[in-house]
Amino acid sequence: MIYTVTLNPAVDVYFTISKPLQEIEVNRADSQTLKAAGKGINCSLLLDTLSIPSTAVALLGGFSGAFIKAQLQEKKLINVVEIAMKAENRINMKLLQKYTSLSVNASGSPIDETVKKELFACTEMLTADDIVLLSGSLIPGFTEADYIELCRSIKAKQAFLAVDTEMLSLSLLKKIQPDLIKPNLYELSLLLKRDSLSESLYDGLQEVLKYTRSVLLSLGADGAVFCNHEITLRITQQPIQAKNTVGCGDALLAGFIGEYAKTNSLFAALAMGAACACAHAEGNDTALDLIKSYLPKITITLIESLTDLQL
Repeated sequence: MIYTVTLNPAVDVYFTISKPLQEIEVNRADSQTLKAAGKGINCSLLLDTLSIPSTAVALLGGFSGAFIKAQLQEKKLINVVEIAMKAENRINMKLLQKYTSLSVNASGSPIDETVKKELFACTEMLTADDIVLLSGSLIPGFTEADYIELCRSIKAKQAFLAVDTEMLSLSLLKKIQPDLIKPNLYELSLLLKRDSLSESLYDGLQEVLKYTRSVLLSLGADGAVFCNHEITLRITQQPIQAKNTVGCGDALLAGFIGEYAKTNSLFAALAMGAACACAHAEGNDTALDLIKSYLPKITITLIESLTDLQL
């Protein structure tokens, strides 16, 4: 079973605007959409599109939490495990305008020790056959020490642990030692505390691979890089007109993990992950036919050594 864990779920409110924004006057949206969100939830929703079951573990509360739960329960292949909290889930704003987007994310409300204990108890259901995607930001009140404890509880069950969060540092990575991390270039630079990775990507990935078995590095429009201790692969796709880049990394991770769990093929998994990211960028990752149409447009190249990797 694939488990997604979302520590800080949200309701994303998407506004589509065609006219130039006015700084003082009221701006009118052409359309508005509400969507259950949070990195782990995004992954479960995409896995459902791929007809792959998942269990979504999420901290939920208030009317926004009820909305998130209702949207997830509409999906046949998502089993919702609700960790109830007293506070409301956060609400984020996503502004889409032609080929650009703007995100404003709320921080969320603090949780108490009761919520933490219930979350930790959920790890008891895990087995060595399970995959856990621990994604997104930490909700206030859930500390780095709590995060380390949660990761170690997952690892103690011998489940596969994939981590996708901006808060990663080398010291934290050393303590949790996940099986996979999925940063983008910006997040990798934060992790390594470097302003630029253009000339030090090889050294950076080598450093990161000391504390994780594999890295799926998202490069946005330039594709992705996958590397572990045995192989380095460069993933590219044909150029597309991106309408929504928010959540493309989640689509990449979900497509990769879902296909790998199904086929045990690294190449097929990377192609599916890239195809899901492309479909999401085009604005419709819920259309399975669109996702499949991108598969022939994905190229995966074997890199003999990380030293040969060029972006």
